[in-house]
Amino acid sequence: LGKENCIQYTTVVIESRFDNKKSISIEAEVADEPGERALGLMNREKIDENKGMLFVYQYSSAPQFWMKNTLVSLDILFSDYEGRIIKIFENVPRMSKKKITAGGGVFFVLEVNSGVVNKFKIDTSWNLNLSDFFETVEPFC
Repeated sequence: LGKENCIQYTTVVIESRFDNKKSISIEAEVADEPGERALGLMNREKIDENKGMLFVYQYSSAPQFWMKNTLVSLDILFSDYEGRIIKIFENVPRMSKKKITAGGGVFFVLEVNSGVVNKFKIDTSWNLNLSDFFETVEPFC
C-alpha cells in the first residue's frame, strides 16, 4: 500500500464554547493505527510550539496513557466524538510510568506541550474543533 498520497497532520482548534475569541490552533500528527498510538510521542526531544499529536479511536474507548520513553512533559486532553473535552491532565511528567485515563467515552486524545492548558486557561468547557480532521479526504500516514 503506497503512502505517498497521505497526509500526516491535521489542524485541531482548541476553542472556548463561551468566547469565540479564545482559541489555539494545534498542528497535530494523526495517530489512528494501534502501532502509531502505542509509539505516540516517545523519544522526541522536543515538540515545536503549537504542535502535538491527535490519537484517534474508531470506537468509544477508555485508553490509558503513560509517559514511558517520552522525553517532554505534556498536557493531555481527552474528548468525545463531538470534541467535547472530558478530562485534562496538565504537566504530565516525562518518563513517568503512571497510567492516566479519562475512563470511557473517549474518541480523541490530544497531546500538546506542557503549559498550553495553563497559558490559555483551557478547561472542560472548551472543545476540540476537529472539522479539519473530518473533512480530510486523503488517508492519514
